[in-house]
Amino acid sequence: MKRISLLFLLLLGTITSHSQQIHRCATDEFTEELSNSDPDYLQKVLQTDAFYNNLDFAEVKNKAQGVVYTIPVVFHVIYKDYRDNISRLQLEDGLRILNEDYRRTNADASNLRSIFTSVAADCEIQFELAKTDPNGNCTEGITRTQSALSVNARDNVKSLINWDNSKYLNIWVVNSISSSSSSTGTVLGYAYLPVFGNQPFAQDGIVLRHDQIGVIGTAVDSPISNAANSRGRTFSHEAGHYLGLRHTFQGGCNGSGDGISDTPPVLEANDGCDPATNTCNNDNPDLPDMIENYMDYSNGSCQNTFTAQQALRMRATLQNSNLRLNLRSTTNLAATGITNPPNCPTPIAIAEQDKKVLCAGESVNFFDASEDGDPTSWTWTFPGGTPGTSSLENPSIVYNTPGVYDVILSVNTGGGTNSVTYTKSVNVKAVGSTTYYPNWSDDFENISTPSAEISILDNGDGKTFELFTQAGSSGTQSLKLDNFNVSFDEEKDEIVSPAISTLFTKDLDLNFDYAFAAKADANDDELNIYASVDCGETWILRRFYRGGQLRTVANTTQAFTPSGAGDWDSKSISFDAFVGPDPLLIKLEFVSGGGNNFYVDNIRFTGTIGLEEYDSKSIELYPNPAKNSISIDGSNGFDLKNASISFRDVSGKAILMLENTNIDGEENWKIDLTRHHLAPGVYLISIANDQNQKAFKKLIIE
Repeated sequence: MKRISLLFLLLLGTITSHSQQIHRCATDEFTEELSNSDPDYLQKVLQTDAFYNNLDFAEVKNKAQGVVYTIPVVFHVIYKDYRDNISRLQLEDGLRILNEDYRRTNADASNLRSIFTSVAADCEIQFELAKTDPNGNCTEGITRTQSALSVNARDNVKSLINWDNSKYLNIWVVNSISSSSSSTGTVLGYAYLPVFGNQPFAQDGIVLRHDQIGVIGTAVDSPISNAANSRGRTFSHEAGHYLGLRHTFQGGCNGSGDGISDTPPVLEANDGCDPATNTCNNDNPDLPDMIENYMDYSNGSCQNTFTAQQALRMRATLQNSNLRLNLRSTTNLAATGITNPPNCPTPIAIAEQDKKVLCAGESVNFFDASEDGDPTSWTWTFPGGTPGTSSLENPSIVYNTPGVYDVILSVNTGGGTNSVTYTKSVNVKAVGSTTYYPNWSDDFENISTPSAEISILDNGDGKTFELFTQAGSSGTQSLKLDNFNVSFDEEKDEIVSPAISTLFTKDLDLNFDYAFAAKADANDDELNIYASVDCGETWILRRFYRGGQLRTVANTTQAFTPSGAGDWDSKSISFDAFVGPDPLLIKLEFVSGGGNNFYVDNIRFTGTIGLEEYDSKSIELYPNPAKNSISIDGSNGFDLKNASISFRDVSGKAILMLENTNIDGEENWKIDLTRHHLAPGVYLISIANDQNQKAFKKLIIE
């Protein structure tokens, strides 16, 4: 595009309504607002533009060519509650993507269309977490501050905490960002452009939503742009602004442009990944929009490049801008611990795990997420796990025995040790012969704590379901959730059932009693009922009750306690759709919406053993009943080559597993039952092949 005009700021208001609807970045809008209110800042921006308009980029290219510039980074996590207090692992994942994009080592770099490959560039810029804070103390380059300012944040969060912006790139990670007064849409991030002269911290750095960092943690479930779509590229985009880049669509087809000669003009911000888009035809040669460029608004899943001139513009910023020049200096890299990391003696031990509920025989992956120091050794303790201890940084542990187990992590840097214990962190469900079949109930009477067969999960606020001894639907005890004192909405608490076998059953129903009051009509608390047939890997929403349909008594501003049978209601939900060979888990999830206390009691899961067959027309099994042998015929379309067969008893317990060894062609498999000493009874036969075909048959052995 053309070099940017001195009238850049006057043209900001011409950004198209399309980009305002997308509104993923607020850099232009916030810069315009600041320029209108601060003539001194406007003058600095114009002077900076004039300098770069007249800069010899050939000189920039020759200066320190091949030298990688490193920028010290500090993340200031400003969180409303635990859900947006994202982990070190997620912050590091965001930094990983940022560095891959700036060094052009990103895995999708090869997706760049051939018409643009000649201008793609390694920017020779990298970002590293600071190891020394402004006071010379050890740091992980991460600070954490709880504040309501995290919601609809703007520059106001910067006064909560900031480090010297001549030494560190400050990145404020927040819950959400307020739009400018003249635009609509959701803001994902923004960064002020670098200027010459004094640039205070309030007019510097990057502000990002927490769900735009990396592709793990909160980025996965972001309601704005999930990890698969955004790929963490909002961070790369805003860092581009921080280093002096404008949007590729700046000024449209005939405006002043982005000041970069090798990015084709773009009429307006792109949304999506349409390679046929060509919004401007006044360039020579006429090139399509570079939807792959990080400085457009196209999806992160198609963004994969900076151009050579963009790289030179950012390197010129690091060579000439007052603050940016010092950032990458040898002196500053030493002062911030990048080139001379201190020996940090006492880290804060933090562990994470990929799941809390599983079935016996499955594994859990654990991750060290410790902060304020780089551990050199790890000591994990896993009661009930195999192995029971580990010195790996990120171990994987198998749990074979049902129960509820703690996890202990101790980390050491050589100069100090810190430990943390997570109580009831792993919930292992029984399967096989000890699985409930199919009836299970719990009325919470005659116990002093919630039964170990159910899992009580707290998602972070410290309040969870507890045994309540002063009220019940049919007795004197129930489970209570102190929702009256929950300090924020959308807090989730869960009750997970034991594993239930539904093999050969019918008429499956979940019944439970509950009592709940709201504080006001506007409360939107909800109860969700889920089912899982893969031991908690995935959950299927079965039923939900929200708002007014959840309440059993009138609103009250006092802490609610049921006073009689009239305060309770009962629900019944059919689970016939989940009859199958795999154990069933049921989850009751309460989501706070500002209401009052919630009680649940008398949970009952009932069914009838019917011995119905899971029929597959592509498989024939004969004779049935059988005595000495059976034949399996797949001539109706089931390929028995490389197939396996499992035998389960009526409780769901695996009795025998066989691989295909004796086969007539690929259509008939004969099995000698006498060799395997199977007792007379009813069995479920599961047959699977390497083409993802599955069939289930009932077999009776006499």
